[in-house]
Amino acid sequence: MNEFYVLMNKGSRGEAVCIPGNVSNSEFNESLILRNQGLPNKQVVYSPCLGKKFFDFNMVTASLDLISEKVYNLLMDNHITGWKGIPAIIHKHEDLKYYLLTITGRCGPIDESKTRIVDSTTLFPGQTAKAYQGLFFSEDSWDKSDMFVSEFINHTFITEKVKTLFEKNKVSNIIITNTKEYQWLYY
Repeated sequence: MNEFYVLMNKGSRGEAVCIPGNVSNSEFNESLILRNQGLPNKQVVYSPCLGKKFFDFNMVTASLDLISEKVYNLLMDNHITGWKGIPAIIHKHEDLKYYLLTITGRCGPIDESKTRIVDSTTLFPGQTAKAYQGLFFSEDSWDKSDMFVSEFINHTFITEKVKTLFEKNKVSNIIITNTKEYQWLYY
């Protein structure tokens, strides 16, 4: 049985969050773009709106990130499957080489019957809150890509190969959590 992980932006202090500056919200559908579908028909110019520090991962939206040239090259050189990088222009930082990370790998829907409710102390440090724990899917529905998304949620999943690659190369501004341990707020 394979181990899978959720890859997320850490939101490091001072991170240069970059919003799409020359496209409307209707042209920039986060779910479709994450899945390398419905891409705008023009080059998107990203504008830093918060922070000034550029990391290996810089947030665009909750599920979309710009990746550094370092990460792009790591993924290419190590033949990582299930992703595409779209060259990005960052307003007033045109010399920086970043790419919008999109995911082409797929798995089926999350099996909510395997998710459990736990008392979590990680969602709100110093407090206990009810949380869902675990993101499970049928391995038979997975296309065997190294990076992939489920049909209905905007989380990027990665394999052990990608986790090891990112940790070994000290990729900055990410959190990698085993899908069995991943928690989100219980409503």
